[in-house]
This record gives sequence, C-alpha cells and structure tokens, in this order.
Amino acid sequence: GISAADVDSIAEDVVRISFGTDGRLAGRPPIDRDDLKAILRLAL
Repeated sequence: GISAADVDSIAEDVVRISFGTDGRLAGRPPIDRDDLKAILRLAL
C-alpha cells in the first residue's frame, strides 16, 4: 500500500505522465495537482 509520505511523489509522477500543458488532468471536471493529492489522501 501507500502511505501519506508517498502522496507527493505519486502526484508528481501522475502530473508528469498524464497532465496536459495547462496543468490539469482532463476529466469532468478537470482536476489540478491539489485535487489529485486530495483524492490520493482519501484512498489511504
């Protein structure tokens, strides 16, 4: 599993690989880095 200490590293990987040049992940609604981190924390 992941821990709270892993959230920043995982978020950076997702941003680097999946986010667009606008700094958002396409979706309904689009999410930014802070939204992604909040979602990852909910999964802990």
